[in-house]
Amino acid sequence: MTKRASSYDEIPNAAQEWKTISTERNGPVNISRVYGKPVPQETRAVAWLKTTITSDGKQTKKVDIGWTRELWVFVNGKLVYADQNLFESDDARKVPDRRCSLENGSFTLPWKPARMRSRWHLRIASLGGIKLRLDHPEGIDLAEK
Repeated sequence: MTKRASSYDEIPNAAQEWKTISTERNGPVNISRVYGKPVPQETRAVAWLKTTITSDGKQTKKVDIGWTRELWVFVNGKLVYADQNLFESDDARKVPDRRCSLENGSFTLPWKPARMRSRWHLRIASLGGIKLRLDHPEGIDLAEK
């Protein structure tokens, strides 16, 4: 299976409604609880999630991320991470055995000096789940401002 490209231009426009989704106990966001169960690959659905993360100064943070199916992470309009976690393909199956886990992947993200806001947009295919953890979250505010 090949990775499907995603573009920031595909993000819903300002006129479309964004729904608030709360995290479940222990932190995962269960997208299918709001939008329904995943659908077959031929008719896959996608969801966009957004949040703002603010840093109190210049720093770099490791981000651990867990998801099912396909994921694209955009920060301030730039693609910073994309990958697949597919059960059907040994090449695209992440540890632990395609389940949504913070072991699925990671990337680093720099924040610039002063109070830097990063607008995060995540595109996830087939409406699975997602988990995200910032390593050493000191100096980071995860609240939407």
